[in-house]
Amino acid sequence: MDMVNSPGTDKLWAEALRAASKLRGMKYVSQTVYVVDDVYLTTLEPQVGYRGRGREQPVFRYTVNIKPLAVDEIFWAAFMPDEDMTARKRLNRRMNGWFLIRPLTLASETVDAKEGDLPEWEPLLDEFERVRAAFIAEQPTLEAFAQAQAEAQARMEPGTTASSTALPLTITSLTAAGRSEEAARLADEAISRGERSSMSFTVDALKYLSAYAKGPQAYAAFTQSLIPTHDLQVISESAQRPPLGLPREHFAGNFERDLASLDGKETWAVVLDARPPVGAANERTVLRYLQAAGSAEAMMVEYCRPVQREAGIMSVRSIVGRTGAAKEPLDVSLSLPRFTERIASAEIFAVEEATALFYSFYRTDALPEGYEFRDAEAYLPDGGTVDLSGGDSRR
Repeated sequence: MDMVNSPGTDKLWAEALRAASKLRGMKYVSQTVYVVDDVYLTTLEPQVGYRGRGREQPVFRYTVNIKPLAVDEIFWAAFMPDEDMTARKRLNRRMNGWFLIRPLTLASETVDAKEGDLPEWEPLLDEFERVRAAFIAEQPTLEAFAQAQAEAQARMEPGTTASSTALPLTITSLTAAGRSEEAARLADEAISRGERSSMSFTVDALKYLSAYAKGPQAYAAFTQSLIPTHDLQVISESAQRPPLGLPREHFAGNFERDLASLDGKETWAVVLDARPPVGAANERTVLRYLQAAGSAEAMMVEYCRPVQREAGIMSVRSIVGRTGAAKEPLDVSLSLPRFTERIASAEIFAVEEATALFYSFYRTDALPEGYEFRDAEAYLPDGGTVDLSGGDSRR
């Protein structure tokens, strides 16, 4: 069914719904009817569209949703602890925002209509009130809702779409109802299975909700762990892309995709830079990064790390090669937009092996055994540099 709205019909139907709902003392905003009580927000959301190959049949679909007001409060506190919202802003966010806990659907139906006719909203509003009243009679309190939601979650197959979609609602309702330990356990079990909520964030919502449910001390430690440990930047000739901060504990990375995007001309380098530990001085010449330059089929990898030398602590940038690279001549030219590098054949990498190096560096700030480094340049404590490429700088 094609639910692309017909602007004229949509407007007429919306105006009729607004009038009918207001006669009953209901609220109406953004083509949604809603009722707020001490515990719940219940909404009636209609959608106008067509179905049929020629879009000849007008239809309208309605959905009745409900959720405790407290679940969004828990969600906002976990994600936005420092944001102060007025009551009006809270209501506006609930009705017009996207940063919300998905509600529980009580009823949904699609009804045929005639072009130009107005739907009979009165029977639909009767059904809305009936469904809402029946649900609240069964689950009149937040505690009753949390219990029912936990029981429903337990019946779902872990890892399914239904389970992932319901998890944030279940966890926040349990937390709001004072069952924080149960909420944290449910979130941690899902995380340990590799499950993610249906909400899309770099750090999944389940981790935020788990930490919040465990109390202030655990939540403070969690927020500290969100500080990025690395910066990732893809170098492009035509577009300046800012570095992306990555928190190693929470974000697995997607380096294969980034390295596979290299074409050696337009997009030609990927740099993964390790940040100094939190609280440590950010010494400009104490560098630790991994860089790949070239194309997905043929790239060189450079490794920069602090070393102890006679002149003091400095950083040395080296070309990475497989074991035995030192015995090979530098007879391969790798042409890049800003320079041409002569390297050995054992210093040429494709996406798969380079990806493994990036993951090793990301997880440990070091490279695995089986590789050797040909020193190219040193960065001195006073800001100067030393060219190490002359002579035998391999080791």
